[in-house]
Amino acid sequence: MNYPMKYLLSLTLLLLLTACGSSRTSTAYKTVDDGYGPVAKHNNTGSISEVENPDVARPLDIHLSTLPGVSVNGSGPNAQVRVRGGNNSFVADPEPLFVLNGQQLSGGFSALYSSVAVADIANISVLKGSSASMYGTRGANGVIVVRTK
Repeated sequence: MNYPMKYLLSLTLLLLLTACGSSRTSTAYKTVDDGYGPVAKHNNTGSISEVENPDVARPLDIHLSTLPGVSVNGSGPNAQVRVRGGNNSFVADPEPLFVLNGQQLSGGFSALYSSVAVADIANISVLKGSSASMYGTRGANGVIVVRTK
């Protein structure tokens, strides 16, 4: 090969590698909170729904009702929150487990509602099925993980 052909081939290869490296979109690097911490969305195998930076003009119960698989009956601190598939016990309360910054809350939704303002929330994640198994039997009815800013 002569010099101009080597130069052209090297330049073509460099452009091809640069284009391949930058072809990933930002969605490939999106993360979801699986309870342990942020995980790349494309590496997650469980069922996780989430809201990032919720609108401060809307109350917490409205934000939860917009998530897939979550139903909210009522409003304010007395609202009843249920996660789809979360009625797995005959004797225990069907309410999901609420986790605020890694700490499990006792008292359900009313404890979460009174503990954090919507303006302080960075994201809300809903863990269902195998994603909630890290919380053991307390996570059998689903887990709602709230992280603050």
